[in-house]
Amino acid sequence: MEAAIHQSSIGKNWKDFYKAALFEDDNTRIPQRIAEAEGALAARAMELTYTDQDEVQEHRAMENAWYFLRVLGSTLVAEQGYNGFVGPARRPSSDLPGGKSRLVAAGK
Repeated sequence: MEAAIHQSSIGKNWKDFYKAALFEDDNTRIPQRIAEAEGALAARAMELTYTDQDEVQEHRAMENAWYFLRVLGSTLVAEQGYNGFVGPARRPSSDLPGGKSRLVAAGK
């Protein structure tokens, strides 16, 4: 039960994790910040999957966040030759009932 509460608070605060990744000025910490933001986005996507609320604007914001996290990770690789894991590529999918979207790993 405690883990579910913790996961829920992470998901609802995905924007804070996202901003922390975008504005991190220590290049060695960027990959960790990206991973944290991706985890928070995934947690929130799961929360929204199991709710009846229509959160179209939040879904769009989350899709944009996934995209810019990928750009940030790619930029780090290109500029610094970083070889570490930044996370799987993501793409939005709108295959849920009611036109809701969810974020899934690319290739699925």
